[in-house]
Amino acid sequence: GIGVTGILNSDSVWVNDLPYVIDTNLTLDLNTTLTIQPSVIVKMTAGAKFLINGHLLAQGDPDQRVIFTSLKDDSVGGDTNGDGITSAPAVGDWESIRFATASGDSSLDYVTLRYGGSNKDTGALYLDNSTPSLGHLAVLGSKYRGLYLQGAANPVLENAIFAANSIGVYNGQLASLTIRQSDFYSNTQFGLYNANPLTTIEATDNWWGADSGPQHASNPAGKGDTVNDQVNFNPWQLNP
Repeated sequence: GIGVTGILNSDSVWVNDLPYVIDTNLTLDLNTTLTIQPSVIVKMTAGAKFLINGHLLAQGDPDQRVIFTSLKDDSVGGDTNGDGITSAPAVGDWESIRFATASGDSSLDYVTLRYGGSNKDTGALYLDNSTPSLGHLAVLGSKYRGLYLQGAANPVLENAIFAANSIGVYNGQLASLTIRQSDFYSNTQFGLYNANPLTTIEATDNWWGADSGPQHASNPAGKGDTVNDQVNFNPWQLNP
């Protein structure tokens, strides 16, 4: 793989070659743009974090997604850590991709994150007072939270997938989220959790893992992923 660590402070383009390996911590500096081309594989070492202070433009397409995954994940990009079948990827192998306040012009489209979310207080994808453009996002296999929003984060998500996380999406106390035409399934605690008492999340026209809709007291027949209060989920999709 192509190892990257420390501070990235010059405009760069990551191309479809060997997997890029983020070793421990990588920071994209202020006023710096990193463009990630379709089909690029980025693997994260144990506990690794990627902090975005500049502009991250990760632009996949339907047939060539950009993938952030565990260094132990041999299913994409090959056996990057060179240990054969000795290690296997697992939930929480790495920590987070964090978009800080200055990263507002960033964009992710057709991007998959898997096996992250090792910090119970953040998420595999962490919008920290920031609202990058998010299209066709998939967050899978996070140990705690898939997507975590805090501060003034207020994204609109469409065509996203949150699956096999503990909590698919956690909307923090000051954040606001709109999500539609997306899929939530096999998230073990909540598909969507709203911790902002002043905002009702608009989450209609989503699939919750069952045609009966999400589990909530107001939907007693619901067999899908659980939502808490102040989530407007009705109507929902009957299939993915």
